[in-house]
Amino acid sequence: MTEKLRVTSLSYAKSPAKRTWRMPTLLRLIGLRNFVWIFALVGIAGFLHLRGTPHVLFEYSYFGSKDHMTDCTYLGLHTQTVSAIHGKCPIIRFLK
Repeated sequence: MTEKLRVTSLSYAKSPAKRTWRMPTLLRLIGLRNFVWIFALVGIAGFLHLRGTPHVLFEYSYFGSKDHMTDCTYLGLHTQTVSAIHGKCPIIRFLK
């Protein structure tokens, strides 16, 4: 009796790629995760609008002793001279 042998082949060639649905390019660019950096910028801009920009103490004037400062000049986006708070000038201050 003759038995029929099954012939199988094993191929290592790549199978044709399955076509899957992809979102159109324009919609992918508008996706939420692509705009996370915009939310960060809006948060920073909101903080700067409410609190002002950072300024560094440039010079100060005092009356009597150096422990009692009267005016503080800050260097920043807009150089400003303001009154000392309780006779002290913070090194960094947010000013509008």
